[in-house]
Amino acid sequence: MSGAVRGVLLAALLLPGGTWACSGPGAAAAVRRAEVGGWGLAALTAVLVMAATGFARSRSVGRGPVAAGWVLVGVHPGLWLDAGGGDCGSARLEGSILFTAVACVIALWSAWRPADAG
Repeated sequence: MSGAVRGVLLAALLLPGGTWACSGPGAAAAVRRAEVGGWGLAALTAVLVMAATGFARSRSVGRGPVAAGWVLVGVHPGLWLDAGGGDCGSARLEGSILFTAVACVIALWSAWRPADAG
């Protein structure tokens, strides 16, 4: 995981305003929402990167950005970050949204860049 991503995740954990105890009415539903959302966004990220890989192969462009996309799939917070912790899974969900958004940018970049841009 890059230093920038670690910094963003650490800042999200240290910012005030979040609840550190996940209990009470609706806590189980929030944890379940974060788990399902994390898995769904991880799957969406994998589909986006697969599409970008296929498109890059069909156009014979370089695979650098697509390789970065596969790294995002491998370290996606929706796959490994615990949702049952003190924040009811909000770090998992927010990290998953961030990683999926970056994968969208990578997929769009690999789709629209010129074929000779190895």
